[in-house]
Amino acid sequence: MSTINDQYDEIILAHPKETKKAIAYLLKEMDRRNCKFGKEALPTFLKPVFMSQEECDAICNITGHIMNILDKVTRLYFTRPELREFFYIEGKAEEIIDVEHRYGRNVMISRPDAFLVNDSLRFVEFNCDSPAGCGLCDTTEAILKETFIFEKLAENYTFNSKRRSDYLLDALLEAYKEYGGTKEKPNIAIVDWKGIKTTNEFQILQAFFMEQGCETTIADPRELKLVDGRLESDGFPIDLIYRRVIFKELIVKLVDVGDFIKADRDGKVCVVNPLRSRLASNKAILAIMTNQKDFRDVFSEEENRIIRRHIPWTRRVLDMQTYYEGNPVFLKKHIVSHKDNLVLKPGDGYGGKDVTIGCETDEATWTNLVGRILRNKEDWVVQRYVEISQMTVPIVKGDAVHLVKKKYNLNPFVLASRYAGSVARLSDQSVINVSAGGGLVPVVKYDTKN
Repeated sequence: MSTINDQYDEIILAHPKETKKAIAYLLKEMDRRNCKFGKEALPTFLKPVFMSQEECDAICNITGHIMNILDKVTRLYFTRPELREFFYIEGKAEEIIDVEHRYGRNVMISRPDAFLVNDSLRFVEFNCDSPAGCGLCDTTEAILKETFIFEKLAENYTFNSKRRSDYLLDALLEAYKEYGGTKEKPNIAIVDWKGIKTTNEFQILQAFFMEQGCETTIADPRELKLVDGRLESDGFPIDLIYRRVIFKELIVKLVDVGDFIKADRDGKVCVVNPLRSRLASNKAILAIMTNQKDFRDVFSEEENRIIRRHIPWTRRVLDMQTYYEGNPVFLKKHIVSHKDNLVLKPGDGYGGKDVTIGCETDEATWTNLVGRILRNKEDWVVQRYVEISQMTVPIVKGDAVHLVKKKYNLNPFVLASRYAGSVARLSDQSVINVSAGGGLVPVVKYDTKN
């Protein structure tokens, strides 16, 4: 029996004229509904990734465990000071990390990067500082479901799912309540620098939050002011901040955001994610998880089993002895001599910048990079290479519709430790980068009709 992916592709190839109209409709509607990245169209394709209810249940189960493990690891920063070096927190950032946020979890909003290998997720990093995408993904999915392809698929499948933005608002309000907030519908500020390209999504979420009864503004952290002990933005009183501004950018401009930092420190406003979510964002945190010789006592037997299955071997790039598949190795020598099985990544990088895949890099470049990292004591990790999945998407060439293959990864939204749907990023390159001939597509849950 053919899969839903097969049926989707068959419909596209059998109806080229309708497919071209659907692609045009998708792009037109995304522009009309403000689903853009700055002034540019958000790159996407006329096809989602499909996930069955059973597959979604499995992701829900494993992401719940992973986030519990991640929360446990971030607490090591406070309970085991000898491990602080793994987190690369220095100078003024230490004072900010130490601020108590007054609710349960160090990470409320996350979007891990994962690859699907033999029907099992492999998590290669965690976006826990200030991950985006819920509003854009919901909008794209809604438009796709209006196309003729979904009308035809509806004969055999149903596509009911809760919006990611609903889960996002639930997570924000849960944190606010734990923090001690008393309003049923608090005033929300979506906070990031003025003029950035993600402002379009902020506007989508602002409209959604207000539809749900929460007055919402979009604010630059430099413009937040404490007035009579309350944080405001241009006269708008703020109860709850959805923090989109990135931690390390705040640290650089710390002198300009004093009232925001003071309000957080003094408990005058609930900030989500808390600033200490930065602890979970450095990729070196995976080195603690996967070093089960030195940190086995940190995790339960079940947690260690989950780590072995779902998180690839990762180490900080240091000239040291460690273990690989249970065997002792000298790390520098191991990295140089096993490059085809490894990936090098900046510990605090994002967007795929400077990620170097060994099997796609010449030996001299790889060896020189390793030498430079060690010589300068740079913040990098080495990770076991994870196989990259591929999927077909339709594109128009001339007058014809073609199916082309793209590499993709899965990014589950995990909000207040609840699985909240996923987005997928596609690219022609192994370092999944939307700007490199790729795009974003929603992950759509389906059920088969009896």
